Amino acid sequence: MPALRSAISTSTHRGALEDIEEVDWLSIRDDVFTVNPSLVEAIDDIDPGKNHTLFKIKYPYGASIVNKGVFHLPTGSGKLISIKDASISENVRKKIGYCPIPLSLIMSQSNEVLVSTSQRVVPLNFFLPGDLFGVFEVMNQITKIYSEPLWSVIAGARTVFLLPRISDAIGHNKIRKEFGISIKPPANFFEQFEIFKAIAEKDEHNNWKNEVLVFSKDWFDESSKQSAKLYRFLLTLCWKQLQLFRDTVESNLRWATFAEEIGNRNMKPRPYLVDMVRHLTYISHGATVAFAPAIDSSAIPLESIQKAYVEVYGLKNYLPTVMQPTKFNKRHPVYCSLSMPTILESSPHLRNAPSIMDDARDIKRLTQIFTEAVIKHHNITKDDPIASTQYDFFHTDEDTYSEISNSIKIIEEDERFSKFARVFNDREACSNSPFFRGCIRIKQHKT
Repeated sequence: MPALRSAISTSTHRGALEDIEEVDWLSIRDDVFTVNPSLVEAIDDIDPGKNHTLFKIKYPYGASIVNKGVFHLPTGSGKLISIKDASISENVRKKIGYCPIPLSLIMSQSNEVLVSTSQRVVPLNFFLPGDLFGVFEVMNQITKIYSEPLWSVIAGARTVFLLPRISDAIGHNKIRKEFGISIKPPANFFEQFEIFKAIAEKDEHNNWKNEVLVFSKDWFDESSKQSAKLYRFLLTLCWKQLQLFRDTVESNLRWATFAEEIGNRNMKPRPYLVDMVRHLTYISHGATVAFAPAIDSSAIPLESIQKAYVEVYGLKNYLPTVMQPTKFNKRHPVYCSLSMPTILESSPHLRNAPSIMDDARDIKRLTQIFTEAVIKHHNITKDDPIASTQYDFFHTDEDTYSEISNSIKIIEEDERFSKFARVFNDREACSNSPFFRGCIRIKQHKT
């Protein structure tokens, strides 16, 4: 079967669609095999015809591929346009707009899934090449169970930030002048993203692209009996993700034991502290994300950002260490911070705590009680995340009670923080970063 390749150049009032190419399966099969061989095996059994096309789409860093449940396409003007926009050709809208979020395979770089409000950004998931998103949405479409997703999918990582402070007005004005941007200095970690995105857009040497392969409507044609094989693959993938959720629910069922234990001790912890313990268990189960040092450009145009802040901003003394979202895979530690709350369920701004140090001590104590109670009263294996995960607590200040370790140990014990030391003249990572004020390290127990 000859390969089908057609460039999409739909004219719109916002500019022609760009970086979009419609391809057939044979022309893209080998590329897909490098990132997801199991998917290729399932599709090879189908032996799709040339009508089963896919759309290869490239997004710049920070683009909202899905914005609060609505899929978007890139235009030549650097903007994004909703798949629902009437100015997009009927062919493209029909082939991609079959459900709110069409089934999409990540081919290069990464994607962050998040929810946002006017005041908060909460990371939910982080996808790498070979991962699929839109799975639940397309299964809803197949089973006629319709939903309106509220989350967003970003090209690269949204919750990224530099460890050292970058709020100096003089340095920031140099960034504004060099890259022609008008964004104010960041007041917190969450505000750094818009600056990074603007730098990436204006840096002529930056060629960062997130390539996504979108399945067209033809793959889910009810008249095709062979599609059942693909459906089984997607159903299995859904079940694995639901299994993760089920494991989390089982962890929550152990909460009754924890509640009894703290009741027996006449403890009355603030709801925020209990929510943080729950959040830590979610991270250990892989049900939500934490953070780790970026060691490559999969999540962000790392070289562009580091160079901008060393050579233009004039960052002194410290390494330009960028932190990115990641899921706990047990091979490397991940980190979360009480100074950068990302819990979905709680209202951290209402904590009314004496100090972050006090919170860290209380959460450490509650985490130990939870772990000991569950191990004592429930039949769990040594591989269960409750038993196999270690939580270590750090702060930039010395703890007078010696319960919380100094954050310098994080830098000393995780070599990823020194990844670029030689590149930047043997600078050191910023161990007194605000992120380390009440920092919790999640790692695999040593066996």
